[in-house]
Amino acid sequence: MFCLRTKLIWLLLAFSCFLPLFNYTASAQQTSLNSHQIERLVKVAELWGTVKYFHPYLAHQDIKWDSAMVSTLPDILDAKDEESYAGSIERLLSVLDDPGTYVTQSIPENTLPTDFLEPVTSWTADSILVVPLNENTLDLRDYVMVFQRLSEVLSEVQSNSSNVKGIVFDMRSERGLPKDPEPLEVLIQYSGLENALAATSLVVPGQRSRVHNGFAQEAPVDTDYSSSFYVTNSRLIEPNSTGNISPFVFLVNQFGQLPSIALALQDAGIAAIVSEGHFSGGGLISTHPIEIGENHIVHVRTSELARTDGTTGFDADLTINKSKDVNDLDGSLDQALKLVRNFDLPKTTNQKLPPSAVNQWNTLSKDLYPSRPERILAAFKVWYVIKHFFPYHNLLDRDWDTVFRESLPNI
Repeated sequence: MFCLRTKLIWLLLAFSCFLPLFNYTASAQQTSLNSHQIERLVKVAELWGTVKYFHPYLAHQDIKWDSAMVSTLPDILDAKDEESYAGSIERLLSVLDDPGTYVTQSIPENTLPTDFLEPVTSWTADSILVVPLNENTLDLRDYVMVFQRLSEVLSEVQSNSSNVKGIVFDMRSERGLPKDPEPLEVLIQYSGLENALAATSLVVPGQRSRVHNGFAQEAPVDTDYSSSFYVTNSRLIEPNSTGNISPFVFLVNQFGQLPSIALALQDAGIAAIVSEGHFSGGGLISTHPIEIGENHIVHVRTSELARTDGTTGFDADLTINKSKDVNDLDGSLDQALKLVRNFDLPKTTNQKLPPSAVNQWNTLSKDLYPSRPERILAAFKVWYVIKHFFPYHNLLDRDWDTVFRESLPNI
């Protein structure tokens, strides 16, 4: 009896030594999320789901998107300010290796310009027409004003078709697009400007996007729900009687919006794309803006180019670094003009468009007790799938977003 009592005492003493460690581990696992972190997670959940189910790369590339989210979530939660928060999101997006999906700062309406350059066009001494089409000349919130400006450009092109030695379109933007702008692509198309630039019939690439017929199951089961690609047809541009004007150079930067005729002209070998830094593909592909809070927006690619020859993608013919010399007024424009005067470029080679579409399910650990980031990711999935695939929200007793916010700390 004495031995048994002694053993029990020693066992209790030993357990009491480990009890602080257990308490510490439990408290570390149960650290409460504050309201600021919860709002971040709600925004990031929307970002995760949009990329997961609508970014085209995830349908044909082996991208470990779920793993990237799990490894980045601690940085997202612990980010001390807006800049570090945006930096953590940029590190997350880097796994996509896609310049068409990127982070920008939100654009307050009161910072948009109200004074626009007059006139829209200018000429060099050797008869090269320079046409800036960006926030310095166009207000994309006012399509009447944009049509008027594009008509001025069209008139200048048509009246000088026999004399112009080439055209530089300056599409660079310092701020990016305002919220809900009129698409510059559509405005250029209906203004008649693109027909004036075409000497022969040109083909604009189509777009390929992911679509979902219900929510396709991860496991192979007998169901009518499926995911697939949706392809819009290529568009034909017919020339008008303006004449043969070339070459063309389109000068862009990360935030610039490039009309698709630029790609058609490049494919035809009579235009070049010059990028000041890396180009995101704005205007050529569809993107979906997601406000992630703290004055930042993520633009998520939701389509990829689909040419009639089965190729995709786009590349700048020339990429240059923006000059930091304050005395250099515009070195990038000088490079574009130099290219017009000496237009001799090899034809670009485009990559093949992958043929199939599958959902890439990135299975994580099968631990009995998943890590905190993995539990958060599970919550993301439950919330996003029901929010965007469940058709009966009107029958729910409570707002689903509110339920998500309230459930995150417990999960």
